[in-house]
Amino acid sequence: MAVMARLDALAPHKEAVRRGLVLVLSPRVGSRSSRAAMRTVDCIWRACGDTATDFNHYTKRLMLLSVLGKTLVCWLGDSSEDHAATRRFLHRRLVEVTHMGKLAGRAGALGRLAEAPWRAAAMVRRRVVGDA
Repeated sequence: MAVMARLDALAPHKEAVRRGLVLVLSPRVGSRSSRAAMRTVDCIWRACGDTATDFNHYTKRLMLLSVLGKTLVCWLGDSSEDHAATRRFLHRRLVEVTHMGKLAGRAGALGRLAEAPWRAAAMVRRRVVGDA
């Protein structure tokens, strides 16, 4: 799990991360922080072998950004041995995101099914009328 690997690497600096988070979330550096966060999740996805270049590229990264942010907050308050509570929290978030992805895929299929008659009508119209 790349997210936990990142948090494990930061563990010796937990208090610095906590203090730094206050600065990172300030409006003054918000845009730079957003870019840095997106670079982080992009690196995680690429390290996992992701090569998506379509709309999926962005949705995956935004979902991971959400999971990473929530997990970071959990991790900062976690005093359990080996951050076991954070690991369980992260696992639950990943299950939720996976479930959301499956639901979105089904919704996309339903949307395409609902569009099918309109696409067919447009195709017939183009063939009959001859316009693009």
